Amino acid sequence: MQLVVTPDRSLVPLLDPCVRHVRVRIQAPVVASDRPRMPLDIAFVLDRSGSMDGTPLALVRRAVSEALGRLESTDRFAIYTFDDTVAELQAPVAATGTAVSTARGALLGVESGGSTNLSGGWSAGCRSLGATVTLPGRSEAWRGRGARDPRAFTPTVVEPSEDAGSRARRVLVLTDGRANCGVVDRDTVCTAVSDVAAQGVSTSTLGFGNGFEEVFLTAMSDAGRGGFFFVAEADQIPAAIAREVGEALEVVARVPSLRVRAPVGATIRCFGSYPCTVTANEATVALPDLTSGQEMDVLFEVRLAGAREGACDFVAELSSEGTTLAGGACAWVPSSADAVDAEKAESSVLVAVAGSIAADARRRAVDANREHNYGVARAILEAAIESVRALRHDVHEIRVILDALARDTYRFGEEMTDFARKSSYAESTSYLKDRTATGVSRKRYD
Repeated sequence: MQLVVTPDRSLVPLLDPCVRHVRVRIQAPVVASDRPRMPLDIAFVLDRSGSMDGTPLALVRRAVSEALGRLESTDRFAIYTFDDTVAELQAPVAATGTAVSTARGALLGVESGGSTNLSGGWSAGCRSLGATVTLPGRSEAWRGRGARDPRAFTPTVVEPSEDAGSRARRVLVLTDGRANCGVVDRDTVCTAVSDVAAQGVSTSTLGFGNGFEEVFLTAMSDAGRGGFFFVAEADQIPAAIAREVGEALEVVARVPSLRVRAPVGATIRCFGSYPCTVTANEATVALPDLTSGQEMDVLFEVRLAGAREGACDFVAELSSEGTTLAGGACAWVPSSADAVDAEKAESSVLVAVAGSIAADARRRAVDANREHNYGVARAILEAAIESVRALRHDVHEIRVILDALARDTYRFGEEMTDFARKSSYAESTSYLKDRTATGVSRKRYD
């Protein structure tokens, strides 16, 4: 595991405040295919509400059945389905040939049902992996006439095993609808998802069609340190599930955290969509599982109150469950105003920052557009244009980003189709997670 820390500039004024940007590049090792991999515990949580009837549900059954075939006997899996209630299709079990065959038979019997108790299905999957889930019962966050309180459903609960720290643990939720019973408040659900991620269980979400709420599912994946996949057509479901399971089978570091420290008196801003905690001149980013050969960039803005004589260090440390995996640092050198002005910036860092500003603005503008707040959507994008222009608008790649944002002020400033909103939101989310357009992790040699 390696960290490469790159600032946009290496010089800072001797006394005056200034803003600098830093890219921390995480490079995970490539694990040879003939070496033992980290075993996987995975819970498939599948929407079987009425809107999934027909081809979508048939493809989900096929995709999960195929995914089970990729597991080894050292892996474990569980399967839950949900409509307004939750059903345990397969209790957590080792992925032996017999267990996989039994689960495939059970999948064939899954039929569509009623509403969408997303929180109930997700919490059942988490508990099957040994996580403690805290969700409210009937309250202002809960909805659904006749639907069961998700706490009333008791799946096969697994206590964290002695080897839990050496196993990847992931919940994969697939839905085509909006959470309309169970716990439906997004913040309440995401708080629970974040708590589960802190226990070592990540959450990935897959939204199919035009009926699901992309803000809800991406917020779950952000809080859960997982991936988000937008599947526009039913025939894309198997490939999306295969990609996510393939990633889970390549984990080399479980739910790591990146901690950075700037000089005393500085303030830090984190870019991207993963949870970030900032305290004075330090920040900690809760990252997703890292996979074999993955490369991930994490970006920061540092506001220096004023440099003193001597170097000003920016230090980064990557850790997983109390173990340090890698470290890195860069230093800013206090210099004269002429030297600072003459220094050529590292444009690749600024381009990445500009892209993150644009992606974040598009996600917020989509949210405003959905609520028909077209003026708000335009204002969000116009503010992003000013922020990007302040970086350095003489770089070609940044000019391209500015031109795209300018076009988007018109596009987002009027009614958009559900498909257009979801496509834009998914693309922006992938950028903020530093993933490819299809939602998978970026490899070092892509």
